[in-house]
Amino acid sequence: MAIELAAARARALPVQELENQLANRFQILGSGSRSLPKRLQSLEAMVDWSYDLLSEPEQRLFRRLGMFAGSWSLQAAEQVCVWDGLDDRNTADLHARLVDKSLVVVENNPEEARFRMLETLREYALAKLDQHGERQAQHRRHADFFVRLSENAAGGMLARQRQSFARLRREHDNLRAALRWLIDQGDSQAEQAWRMGAALRRFWTYGGIQGDGRVWLDELVSVGDSHPASVSRGKMLFAAANFHHKQANFGKAGRVLSRARHAARIHHGPRALRRPRPGRDHRHHRRTPAR
Repeated sequence: MAIELAAARARALPVQELENQLANRFQILGSGSRSLPKRLQSLEAMVDWSYDLLSEPEQRLFRRLGMFAGSWSLQAAEQVCVWDGLDDRNTADLHARLVDKSLVVVENNPEEARFRMLETLREYALAKLDQHGERQAQHRRHADFFVRLSENAAGGMLARQRQSFARLRREHDNLRAALRWLIDQGDSQAEQAWRMGAALRRFWTYGGIQGDGRVWLDELVSVGDSHPASVSRGKMLFAAANFHHKQANFGKAGRVLSRARHAARIHHGPRALRRPRPGRDHRHHRRTPAR
């Protein structure tokens, strides 16, 4: 829609200027031909017209779906968007209605049904979240869901590594968006941010995105410095130290490891720092009685 409306202005504006101003789609495309119906005179008016035709439950779901980055699953939508006026029993039906009205697109994915929103429509949905005062609550629900998803995937990674990696890759845009919001909240969401960073360490390490992991962990090391040490922070710091060690940045690895050991001592005592000897599992080892 944005491209079609921009093309109509190509005779009046140079292409370079259109390109520069398309970043703010709604303003540059805000006034159209007076001969067209009002709903077609601008992109914003066109989307307004479509949004106003939705039922109240459809409007609630549409604006809350704008929180997802990239695509989302039906399960994620039920967990993130169903609150205050929505019922998870009709989430699938509401999705179908939004698809029929071209506000949501179905992705061709063999593993699970996934949906996405055109970026212009997503910007509009987020603006509606702001208007209804729902954006912070929706951010929190989105982040909480993807923290849990990260931890569940990490818990099953050794037994089902391929499936866990595939799921995290499908949600990569959402994982990054959730972690970005958690970090930006500072101390108030520090524990959630540490939990997510600790859970994603294997995905970053073995999923071919070590650079991404190093950048995130570097940021996480500085989050919540005024908070008391926690188990999650200790795990995250160990992961960050391991990343730096693998990249031969031994000085920084040592400094981060020292902070991780401090967190471990606070919560587990000196025994938390002991490593079992190779080839032995101290939890299951039993001494064979002498004969």
